[in-house]
Amino acid sequence: MVVYTNENNYSWLRQPNEPDNKYKWFTYYRDMKGTRRLNKVVQIMKEKEPYLESFPSYNQIKKASSLWKWKARTIDYDNYLQIQLITSHKQTLIIYEEETINIDKKIYQALNNELERVINNKELPPDKKIKTLLNATKLNHELLNSVEHIANTEVPEIKYIDMEATKEQDLINILIDNSSGSVKPEDLQSLLEDYSEEEVKEILTRNINKRSAEINRIGLSEFTQYDTVNFGNNSFNVPRR
Repeated sequence: MVVYTNENNYSWLRQPNEPDNKYKWFTYYRDMKGTRRLNKVVQIMKEKEPYLESFPSYNQIKKASSLWKWKARTIDYDNYLQIQLITSHKQTLIIYEEETINIDKKIYQALNNELERVINNKELPPDKKIKTLLNATKLNHELLNSVEHIANTEVPEIKYIDMEATKEQDLINILIDNSSGSVKPEDLQSLLEDYSEEEVKEILTRNINKRSAEINRIGLSEFTQYDTVNFGNNSFNVPRR
């Protein structure tokens, strides 16, 4: 399993120098059920704290979100919860493996004890002993296969990927889709809440330059196709991967 997050730094907790009120706003956003939306924060505050004399404006919420990296911190938070589930599952699987192997060992030992008793039974005809030996061999083989299968069971694996680079790629992809008319305005607005117009242009320019350099380095510029992104008053040609 691939988890898109940085190394765990508990970024969803209060950060150094983060004001009390800004962190409280963030917790309402972080713990929001369903799709997180900045414009829901004040609504939730009014429901949970109706006694407050005043509430932040949407612009104040948006500014705090950008300054204190709410989107990135909630990604860390969501993935941290996912990692806890994976870790719990892994521990459960290990316990299951150990218990199953121990049970198989007991069955194996009991089977061999019974087999020894049959072999030493002088009153039992040879053909029955042979049949018992064949059945015991088959059962032992199945037990060993079971133990081997359990021992080779793969547990979930977590790989860490550069979260910021992934987030920027998601932004570029949705801008490409938006330029082709296949994105709902509210989905685009939600993604752009964390960025100013200049930041979006800088991300586009930087990624275009990086891709162009890679394409030129391997000599594939003449075969490269481009996607067009129309943003603000500018048009960007994004090389396809």
